[in-house]
Amino acid sequence: MQRRPAPSRRCQWPLALTAMAVLASCGGGSPASSTASVSVPLPPPTTLVASATDMALAVAGQARSITVTNTGGAAALNLNVVTSALPAGTSLNASTCGDTLATGASCALTITPGATPTATPGDPAPAAAVLEIAGDNTPILRVHMAVVAYGSVHQGGYVFAIDDGTPYTGSIGGKVAALHDLPDQVSWSLSQLGVASGLHENATAPCHAATDGACNTALIVAADGALAPAASLCDLSTDGGFSDWYLPAACEQGYDTNPGFAAQVCGVQGSPLMDNMQSRLVDGGDLAGLSGKSYWGSTSWSISPMRSILDHRFAANPFKDAQAHYIESHVRCVRAFKP
Repeated sequence: MQRRPAPSRRCQWPLALTAMAVLASCGGGSPASSTASVSVPLPPPTTLVASATDMALAVAGQARSITVTNTGGAAALNLNVVTSALPAGTSLNASTCGDTLATGASCALTITPGATPTATPGDPAPAAAVLEIAGDNTPILRVHMAVVAYGSVHQGGYVFAIDDGTPYTGSIGGKVAALHDLPDQVSWSLSQLGVASGLHENATAPCHAATDGACNTALIVAADGALAPAASLCDLSTDGGFSDWYLPAACEQGYDTNPGFAAQVCGVQGSPLMDNMQSRLVDGGDLAGLSGKSYWGSTSWSISPMRSILDHRFAANPFKDAQAHYIESHVRCVRAFKP
């Protein structure tokens, strides 16, 4: 009798590209009820850190760089950089950041600003552009960017001075005027002794009184405190979440068309001594609501330095005038922003 060969006992277990592989039965029967787990290890997580999480650039100004560093214990995989709301003409170069960033390694993102600001000058609620950097195994790292022009709203106020000479690894510097006047007109000083000394437009010590309102304000507050409402209210202001407001000096407010006062000190319209509120916020259009009003500054008048203060009238033809320290006038505080 011819013997039949025993049936084959071989079978195949197909492995799908998922975490589970189904075991098929041998010999064509129903699939076995048991399953096998296949572990697919995920890459270990790691962390990215940026040298700056906020970056301000000047329109058509110098390119600025942000360094991204992998501070975690594993390589960052499949790095990707995404931008949103970059203004026209502003470009990003991420060529030094490859697909993988080794642990402890860094790469640079270079932003070159164009001639268009992030938001229209005068817009009181500008939206920042955003850079998002992430890998498959990292949290998303966000950097907020603003390309600013004169009149742009930045760090609590309207930009009237820009310093684009700061190191390219950080933001620009500059100055802003608060978004609003103080609620009420106030006296410059209520002191019967008059004005603190060393504040007239020609003074250079302890302050360069024509140009350094921050120094003037500190001197006034130290001498007279609450008896000098214009300066002390700026000094106490926390407008916009900032606490370094001050009463601007004569030349920070603007040039003058009245040769009897500060024209020789602050310059004229075509050649002002420094960036100022009149040139940057009024002459090209009243971006900050200053025009038509007179404002206290922190500089006194050298002819009567203990009694008279130089105020500034913002207008198409601005002028400075000497006023008795006890009368009431408008106040617009300013502050410097730094990288």
